[in-house]
Amino acid sequence: MDAFLREQAALHPCMQPRDALKMCYQAAFGAEHLLRDPGAAAAYLRDELSACPADPGQPLTEALSPDTCRVNLAAWKSAGLPEAWLGEMFLRSCAPRQNGGERFLRFLEAVDAAAGSLLPFSRADWQSEKRAYLAQGVRPVHHSEAYRAAERPAYRGPASSRWTAAAPAEKRRWRGI
Repeated sequence: MDAFLREQAALHPCMQPRDALKMCYQAAFGAEHLLRDPGAAAAYLRDELSACPADPGQPLTEALSPDTCRVNLAAWKSAGLPEAWLGEMFLRSCAPRQNGGERFLRFLEAVDAAAGSLLPFSRADWQSEKRAYLAQGVRPVHHSEAYRAAERPAYRGPASSRWTAAAPAEKRRWRGI
């Protein structure tokens, strides 16, 4: 997990404890909480993608764990990849994950060990944020205000193993190969 945390810290030096909680949740549970209304999820993706400026300088994906990544919408748009392809991959990856709760606890422990060293926030700030979060129950959260202001995040989080496996077939399908 250190490699994933190191990558996230390098990509997002403004990361706060709240953003690490979001990352842990996404790595453990994916985006299953967004699947309640597939039509609304598709419309939200379409709106977000159209509002997002293309940026070829962004990485297309960011690994969060061995089987989960975020797909950067600015890089996706810059590459000229189809919205429908991303939407399909996202919906396929939203299925509930086995052992999500156990995975979440392991990811929290990894951040416990990295706070104040690999990550750009103190262990005390992390412990305080984590305690307050857990007191209200495990749930998805939004990025911190500092992260949103600095990063203007726009991404989707399909499982990378599913995305990688689907990529060749999807490319052929979308390009008519």
